[in-house]
Amino acid sequence: MAAQVVEEIIKKARGTRWPSPPLSQAEELRKRGEKEVARFSIASDGVPVRPSGPGSERLRNGQYFSMTTYYVGTSPSMNRLNNYPGYLNATWNGNLSEFGWEHGLGASIGYRLSSTLETGLIFERISARISGTLDLSGGNYVSSHSLNMFGLYLTARTPELLTAVRLAALARIFYCLGNYKEAENGFVTSGNKGAIGWSIAAGPEIDLACNLSMSLLGGYLQVTLEGFGVSFFMPGDPPVYLEFSGFTIQAGFSFRF
Repeated sequence: MAAQVVEEIIKKARGTRWPSPPLSQAEELRKRGEKEVARFSIASDGVPVRPSGPGSERLRNGQYFSMTTYYVGTSPSMNRLNNYPGYLNATWNGNLSEFGWEHGLGASIGYRLSSTLETGLIFERISARISGTLDLSGGNYVSSHSLNMFGLYLTARTPELLTAVRLAALARIFYCLGNYKEAENGFVTSGNKGAIGWSIAAGPEIDLACNLSMSLLGGYLQVTLEGFGVSFFMPGDPPVYLEFSGFTIQAGFSFRF
């Protein structure tokens, strides 16, 4: 008898149509489920991975180091240096041009303190050269200089503003070693000089892959070198004075590992 009663209850329960939850509650349950799935999603290697997307943290497991290579261009003032070719042109009937934009390359290796902060070591080299003739002295003239910069940097990044796009701001301090060289008809004058310099830059950074990004930064470099143990060949024999200070552009790629 009892078995028949239980069987009858089960039949009635199976035939009962249970009410569906309100649409608002169902939508809320769906959203909560999606958040939990994304939060605890598992990568193919079994390691939990945080989601990517606008505002998410992009510092993935194991990607604490970075290597960056980039092009750098600068427009230094070089006012005193450019007075020198002008003097030579006027005095020796020359056709020398002035120094303008200077170009170079840079590289850095860094450690990511967090998804927004990075610090490390950096190296940059920029150089420039002009040449021409001085008719009254009957010779070919060449003037060149370079600047090697060894330093430390600190980068701060915003969270993602758009998918895979953020802003980065960079501050650097360098020990700068400059070289100056002047040659005419085999006669060479050269010297080296060191000084402390700094630079700042900012601009967009775009993720191309999970461990590769590119950046385009604009900034300012402050470095002035004077002396070099040589002088300009003009009245008063003023010491060589190179003003590398000026606006810069930088474009490069970073690899995280």
